[in-house]
Amino acid sequence: MMKDEFGLIVKSLAGRDCNQFYVLIDTDERYVYLVDGKSRTLDKPKKKNRKHVQFTKTRIFDNEYTKDMYTHVTNEFIKRKLKEYRKDM
Repeated sequence: MMKDEFGLIVKSLAGRDCNQFYVLIDTDERYVYLVDGKSRTLDKPKKKNRKHVQFTKTRIFDNEYTKDMYTHVTNEFIKRKLKEYRKDM
């Protein structure tokens, strides 16, 4: 995963969840792993093809945050940040 992708808000472009927003928590070459804090929690992320998401420039963290530090992130925190993002749109 690229260091600057962790914590980005992404929009689903395909599937039943089309137009839904998620937070990216992990990637590999072909897939991204997404959470929304409700149905897709940190312990059960959604696996989605990289080409089926649109990356935004918005990150849920104010400061430099790495994947190693995400153990402090909770589902409630993710839900709150996604709600704020949708409200600001």
